[in-house]
Amino acid sequence: MITVAFSHTWHDGNMENTGLSEPVEEAVMAFWAISRESVGMTRIENLVGPQQRAALRPPAVHLSEDPAEATDLAVKIAEGELTELVSEEEHFDELPRVGDLMIVCDGEGIPRSLVQTTEVSTRDKLVTERLVSLYPKQLSKKK
Repeated sequence: MITVAFSHTWHDGNMENTGLSEPVEEAVMAFWAISRESVGMTRIENLVGPQQRAALRPPAVHLSEDPAEATDLAVKIAEGELTELVSEEEHFDELPRVGDLMIVCDGEGIPRSLVQTTEVSTRDKLVTERLVSLYPKQLSKKK
């Protein structure tokens, strides 16, 4: 298990000073269309219609403001090597909750993993999130 201290980099359209590429909207939507099956949301369009479906997409995030580090961390999350994130409480508008989903993007804005928060704890103004990658699914390696 790897633990990384980070600050969520949410995407509000102002990323010019970070060196990061904003998530590629078409890639994020295509990734969500495929990965939502992992969380049992394949019939969501039938329930809410195509316009509302996009509003239900989890946020797309980078795990670092440095593009190379964001890519490295996104790969580690997707491969199941990174399962815990620690951040200062002040970086959150709202604390994460068990069951929250997010799409983790690399430094070029390409989605790498759909993750779910499985545990949240706070201590000394630090928030620890335990995560599991729902997509891509981890396959056990044969030895």
